[in-house]
Amino acid sequence: MNSQELQKAKVNSMKLKTMKESSMKTSGMMRGPWRPMMLFTLRKMQRFLK
Repeated sequence: MNSQELQKAKVNSMKLKTMKESSMKTSGMMRGPWRPMMLFTLRKMQRFLK
């Protein structure tokens, strides 16, 4: 394993960590009064991404 591969692995694990954290935050928000707005935004984003 060379240093470039090691760097890639590091970046990937960091990305995973931030994704996990942001999804935790999002699900936390989903439980609150934010829920309908979040769902609406997610639906809009999905339509936009397609």
